[in-house]
Amino acid sequence: STLLGLLKRGQTYLKMKNYDLALSDLNTLDRKNKNIQETYITRGQVYFEKELYYEAMKDFEKELTLNPQNATAHYYIGLSKMRQNKFKDAATSFERSNAIAESDSALFNRAWAEFGSKNYAQAIIYGEKAIDLSKQKRWESYYVVARAQYEMSNYKAAADNFDNALKINSNNKEVIYWSANNAEKGKKYLKAIDEYSKLFNTPTYRDTCTFRVSICLIRTEDNANIANAENKLKLRTTYILLAT
Repeated sequence: STLLGLLKRGQTYLKMKNYDLALSDLNTLDRKNKNIQETYITRGQVYFEKELYYEAMKDFEKELTLNPQNATAHYYIGLSKMRQNKFKDAATSFERSNAIAESDSALFNRAWAEFGSKNYAQAIIYGEKAIDLSKQKRWESYYVVARAQYEMSNYKAAADNFDNALKINSNNKEVIYWSANNAEKGKKYLKAIDEYSKLFNTPTYRDTCTFRVSICLIRTEDNANIANAENKLKLRTTYILLAT
């Protein structure tokens, strides 16, 4: 039918990231028939991708009036709340989504919502649940557990989870940085130096990591390393002068 064609085309445009064309078809469909469930879940995702979170949540709520057991709608409401830093509300939405259809995505995002609320013990619980549930482990689940353990000063446990995250996604610079920072906090200075050094060619991290390497070298209490630290500090100063 014409209505089904509009829906399918809107869904295709969403996959192609042609969001304006998707909205055109889905808005037409909505005007013609307001009782087609997939209209709202699809258009909500389009609004979400366009970072129009208020409009997205309105559509996901409409979807839930037609189908209260739609786990995807609850999940995207959670994501929209996360983007607005409404972590407590996000956690509730992820909980509802996971209660309908258990998902490691809902669980590790619930973990991040708890992390955002500084509920670090809860973040660890839900991150570990995500790890246990998933057959194909996600680096994000290990990472959120590691970050929460870091905040609770459990550097040894955090190190294991940072390592697990990097086994899956070895080039993630954010994970490398926090793994290095965790190693430094845990007084594993050589590991910290090795990981900070991997970021010397990344402008966002270069100055900070050069400085942290210098500090780690000094803390090894080795005369040769102190001399090396002085050179690293000079190098950092040069980078700053070149940047300005």
